[in-house]
Amino acid sequence: GRGTADVAREKYVLVICLERRDAVYEYARGVADGLGVKLYSLRTGPRALKKPRHVDKNLRNVSVYDYLRVVQGAEAVVTDSFHAMSFALIFNRNVTVVPRGDGGNSRMVDLLGELGLADRIVASSAVSDVGIDFDPVNQLLENKIEEAKGFLRASLAGP
Repeated sequence: GRGTADVAREKYVLVICLERRDAVYEYARGVADGLGVKLYSLRTGPRALKKPRHVDKNLRNVSVYDYLRVVQGAEAVVTDSFHAMSFALIFNRNVTVVPRGDGGNSRMVDLLGELGLADRIVASSAVSDVGIDFDPVNQLLENKIEEAKGFLRASLAGP
């Protein structure tokens, strides 16, 4: 991927923002500053070329492998993306969700609610430095994963 080779050497907060919203980058900058680390942005598509002004490093159009590696290596993740949030939780990264304006938030809100993490959703620029206790979260995730596997097995087996 472009610019991901030296990511492992630095501590960073990762921001993945599907909508173009300065407030999300400002919020993520606050999280990074609070932790005393860099702020990296992961972007795709035509707008990926332009580095958001609050960001130290703009990683663009990376492979799936590098995407996962960068999420896994982050000190914290700030996002409005369901997939980024999900991988952050699977990798036990502290994650903060900034809801999108397009109404595409229900999956994130529902999953965080089921995991007892509704407080990870921020609507303002208040920076939370509270870490997630991942023991109960991992148990609930494991249950959801097993349910999904059972559903897939039953579906593949047919009537």
